[in-house]
Amino acid sequence: MTPGILDIAICLLMILGHLAIWAGSFSRLHALDLRRHWLRSLEVLIFLALLGVPATVLLRLLLHPPVPFGFAQLIPAGATGWGYAWFCAAWGVVTVVNWSWRKWKGPPREFVRCQRQLTQVARVLGHSPCGDAATRMLARLPGNQILELETNVKTLLVPRLPACLDGLTVVHLSDLHFTGYLTQDFFNLVIDRANELDGDLVALTGDIVEVRPCLGWISEVLGRVQSRLGAFCIFGNHDLRIRDMPLLVSEVERAGWHYIGGQWREMKVRNHSILIAGNELPWLGPPADMTNWRVPADGRRPLRILLSHSPDQIQWARARDFDLMLAGHTHGGQIQLPVIGPLIGQSRYGVRYCCGVFYVPPTLLHVSRGVSGVQNLRINCRPELTKLVLRCGAPLTVGTPEAPVAERLPGVVVPAPVSRSQPAAPTPS
Repeated sequence: MTPGILDIAICLLMILGHLAIWAGSFSRLHALDLRRHWLRSLEVLIFLALLGVPATVLLRLLLHPPVPFGFAQLIPAGATGWGYAWFCAAWGVVTVVNWSWRKWKGPPREFVRCQRQLTQVARVLGHSPCGDAATRMLARLPGNQILELETNVKTLLVPRLPACLDGLTVVHLSDLHFTGYLTQDFFNLVIDRANELDGDLVALTGDIVEVRPCLGWISEVLGRVQSRLGAFCIFGNHDLRIRDMPLLVSEVERAGWHYIGGQWREMKVRNHSILIAGNELPWLGPPADMTNWRVPADGRRPLRILLSHSPDQIQWARARDFDLMLAGHTHGGQIQLPVIGPLIGQSRYGVRYCCGVFYVPPTLLHVSRGVSGVQNLRINCRPELTKLVLRCGAPLTVGTPEAPVAERLPGVVVPAPVSRSQPAAPTPS
């Protein structure tokens, strides 16, 4: 390898490491329970660092063009500059290794298949469902997919799923963000598609509404959801902007939903238990107190499903033996580069659990890209509505037709009374 190629390789690693450090810092910042003014201030500092260092290097190159070129000419003078440069290069190597490992590893074997359907929302509605001029302008940007709804049917092998629940279906919604930027027509169409999926359960994992003028949409939109076994929801960090959680709880329950933030409920289907719990950490807490649950007299283990706004609670779910965890919050990064994928994940794990299906034994994790957002820009990252078809771990069950559990198995029992922990006072986001 010639010195010129070595210089280029080191420079690329430094650039990649610099981007990874500050993009990762931004992701982890949005995994914290911070007040909005602190969040915005830290965002500014991160962007200054992200853009300031390259600007300083570029200015140096313009003022003192190096002849011949070498990576040493890119490094600011002093021990601090050299130390940061080599740290970036090392972090660039770590980033390449992690990215290569995720690409090579691929999806877990428990993720059997995915069927996709694309809905061009404006074409179906006959108009653009944008509530203001800024959103209409963004929607017209080439490549922006905020009005392209992707409906997925994903088949998952659940290792400990009892045979009597084989074929159970869960419609997963997340991150609706009722703000008015997208009109109510958009969300009505989303619910129409959700009802067409004909799920046994419907789960909504937070960030429902964040402005009071849109509170009425909860009953008008979410009140139209249909399911056999019930619709369950929790709240996310953006819901705290309503600043009246009892009002928000009453609205979702008036719309026919079961709010399970910091709680768990148990239902029986053909005399087998399904336990559904909620975890809204770090923004609302405490999570569901699973020590209050007792093993049934017959000793049969229930199917355990967790609703969490953030995928960061995956270790909490594993420690409490959940079979399936549903999450959102990350929006899939909103911008995904070809081959590389998302740069920002709004998670303490960076982009590791940005979207898709993951198996962290004993828990299967599904992270939705969400339906909407505050920043109305999505590149290679369509809004997502998903139906999960849960199958027993035995391979012979994979190819059999799916049938609604409640249709095959009569005798659905209404959810048992909630086990409720006393929630701590929320910190406004």
